Amino acid sequence: MDPVTVLKSSIEQPRITAKNLRDEDREVILWGEFEQCPRCHRSIEPTFIHATVMEGLNRSQVNWRCPSPKCQELFITTYSSNPPNSYQYYLTDIEPRKGQRKSWPDCIKTLSPMFVTIYDQAIEAEAMKLDEIVGMGLRKALEYLITDYVVSEHPMDTEKIYKIYLSERINKYITDTRIKDFAKRAVWLGNDETHIKKKWEAMDIENLKELIKLTVNHIEGEPTSKKYIARMPENKN
Repeated sequence: MDPVTVLKSSIEQPRITAKNLRDEDREVILWGEFEQCPRCHRSIEPTFIHATVMEGLNRSQVNWRCPSPKCQELFITTYSSNPPNSYQYYLTDIEPRKGQRKSWPDCIKTLSPMFVTIYDQAIEAEAMKLDEIVGMGLRKALEYLITDYVVSEHPMDTEKIYKIYLSERINKYITDTRIKDFAKRAVWLGNDETHIKKKWEAMDIENLKELIKLTVNHIEGEPTSKKYIARMPENKN
């Protein structure tokens, strides 16, 4: 069977030949599916490179290469045998992963380049399964975004803004209610990620990302909103 189809089949037994430590061939049956390159995140049918079986450790690993001309990177899928010491192996991990970076609007990149940098680094940490530091990274990115936005709106108060807490910057200087509402809630969840005891236990990292996205969306749309509100006043006859 073509090794490329190993992780696509759910009806036939997906068999490949793997090498053990003594360079002997061992037929193994691999189960599990993935449809994206863990490096570039494109949908692919990967190119098979090499397979190994770790006898006694109940593991097998397969080397693949992304066929996309824009990527071409290697990655490894890891499997565990079930039951132990059998020829049946099930997908348990794919490495190395690379975070899928967001495409930020140009106005956000200009407004707060450090927000973009730190947010992307937090996503990289998440891809590497450094779960305990992802939230703290997002919280720091959020502080840059909000502070840079507030300073851009109130440049004469820059020194005052830097001397007060983030919550005060939001409450005192942000007048757009939508930005304020989402920014406040994003900070609440971000703060939870830096504390031992969480206040918002039903919320997680995905909720924090969503609130940051909403904050970004409204900051991006604010100039257009102001333009139309100014051009179309309610009291015009």
